[in-house]
Amino acid sequence: MKKVLILVSLTIALTSLGQTNNYSIAFDGVDDEVRCPNPLSNNMNAISFMFYAKFSQLPTSDEAFVTDWPAGAIGSTFKIDRYISGGTTNTIRINLTTSTGSLVLEHDLQTTDYNSWNNWAFTYDGDSIIMFENGVVVEELDVNGGTLSPTDTVIRIGEEGNSTQLYTGLMDEFHIWDIKLTQEDVNNYIHCHPNGSEAGLIGYWNFEEGTGTNSADQTSNGNDGTLNGGVTWSTDVPPYNCCTANPITTQPTDQTVNMGNDATFSFTDTLSGATYQWQMDAGTGYSDLSNAGQFSGADTKTLTITSATMSNNNTLYRCIITESASCMDTTDVVTLTVSESGTSINELNNSLVKLFPNPSNAIINLTLAQHSNGQIILTDILGKEVLSKSFTANEVQLNLKSLESKGTYFAKVLDSDGNVIAIKKLIYQ
Repeated sequence: MKKVLILVSLTIALTSLGQTNNYSIAFDGVDDEVRCPNPLSNNMNAISFMFYAKFSQLPTSDEAFVTDWPAGAIGSTFKIDRYISGGTTNTIRINLTTSTGSLVLEHDLQTTDYNSWNNWAFTYDGDSIIMFENGVVVEELDVNGGTLSPTDTVIRIGEEGNSTQLYTGLMDEFHIWDIKLTQEDVNNYIHCHPNGSEAGLIGYWNFEEGTGTNSADQTSNGNDGTLNGGVTWSTDVPPYNCCTANPITTQPTDQTVNMGNDATFSFTDTLSGATYQWQMDAGTGYSDLSNAGQFSGADTKTLTITSATMSNNNTLYRCIITESASCMDTTDVVTLTVSESGTSINELNNSLVKLFPNPSNAIINLTLAQHSNGQIILTDILGKEVLSKSFTANEVQLNLKSLESKGTYFAKVLDSDGNVIAIKKLIYQ
């Protein structure tokens, strides 16, 4: 629902500072407030607010989240509150007073908004006002607004001024910006608080003290807040899920090995307690690797491919790093190149060994012009052996129907001394 009284927009954003979020503050709706020096300056072109709130279903009267409404004065630069319309409608709104008039944007609350933590953000830049709930735009209005200037020297969190419209509930992670946050910004700060030094951040109270009657402004502006009326600390806090910025310090690199040698991919990071999953793409998309067959370290920062064969040539690898449910990173994609140099495959003409028909849906024939004793080993694209058969003649047949699935395989042919004389790709269709 959108309403215009010359609609305005503000942005509210809250997150937590540091790597934890242990405390919030609780207002009793009687005389509690947090009073801070006003961080606004004259003639601001944009503003954003962000905070977490947890409140009950219906207040008995209008309740202010934050305002710079001075005692006894009429009007304020900004006011964010929820009010009761007709005794039943519970609405959250933002009021802005600019150089061109008064602007209002409001949104009817839903049952899912009660008794749970929700993040509210409001942004204004003179052209539009946007309201976000948990990072989603719930109201937006184009306006022809002006600049903003502070109405009072202080702002009041949890109270309107004149000790009226007192908020009942919990609040956490309150910050004010002199820029218009984007939706991407809002979503980033929902999950991971600012550090206090971000450009445009003019006031940030994370309420992490947990004791006492003061809450420090985490910016360098030093607008520390004073808790009045018996505001209490609470360990009931909104969910916190901060991702580490740029955790990968060194990336894995492409590797080239001779056939039969081991290949290793590794990287480093700054994480503690992360989980790892290496994946491979052999031409059909990425799939998770397991610690089996040629592969070990598939769930660590170092992947080893043992005794590389030509079936591993030009395969791609990457590692998925999971810090938490919503914090994942992916390493650079790297390529494994397997060289035939130094192996017996270069000493014999590969054309002397033939596989046909290829592709095949059943029986495949192997003929050898110069060998009548040896072994043929069939591997899948991950290098796992799936079939082995010895031969004592120049021609041998393989029944592909014994394989578990159709797809691409590699036939490695060895002579009677165990030397690799050919590696052929075959298609079972």
